[in-house]
Amino acid sequence: MEADDEEKEDDDDADEADILNEAIARTEEERALFRQMDIDRRRAEEGAWVAAGNTGKLYVLYSLRSISSEHETGS
Repeated sequence: MEADDEEKEDDDDADEADILNEAIARTEEERALFRQMDIDRRRAEEGAWVAAGNTGKLYVLYSLRSISSEHETGS
C-alpha cells in the first residue's frame, strides 16, 4: 500500500512539472530541455539526500502547488 502511495506521489510531481513545462515551453525542443532539467533536478535532490546521510524515501518539502499558492497570496 505504501509503495502505491509513493508511486502516486512521484506521478503527481511529474504531472505538475509536465503541466508547467507545457505552459512555458515555446517549442518541442524547450519542452524536452525542461523535461531533462526536471530529471536532473530530481537526481540532484536524491543525491543530496543520500549525501546528507538520510535513508528512506526522499520527500520534497515543496511542490508546484505550494509555490503557486504562495505566489498568489504574495507570501
